[in-house]
Amino acid sequence: MNEIPAEEVSRCLARLAQGDKLPLLLRELGQRYGATKSALGFFVTDLVSEGPLEAAQAVWTWDAASVGKGLNDDDLVAELNFLNVRFRES
Repeated sequence: MNEIPAEEVSRCLARLAQGDKLPLLLRELGQRYGATKSALGFFVTDLVSEGPLEAAQAVWTWDAASVGKGLNDDDLVAELNFLNVRFRES
C-alpha cells in the first residue's frame, strides 16, 4: 500500500472547501501515489472531524474503478452525508 503524503491533507481540504468532489480527489490521489482503497480510506480519516472509522469504511466499499461493484460516486457522497461526516477546516 503506497502512502499518501501528509501535505496532501491541507491541499485536499482546500479543494473540498472550493466545491471539489471527494470521489474525484480520491481518484486523483490513487493515480498519483498508486494508493489502494485501503490507503484512501485511512487518508479520509485525516480529512474528517467526525466519524472517521465510518468514513474509511464507506471508501472501502466505494467503486473507485467504476466497474459496477460497490458504492458509486454519488452513493459515496450520500453515505458520508448520512454518517454526518464533517470535513475539517483547512
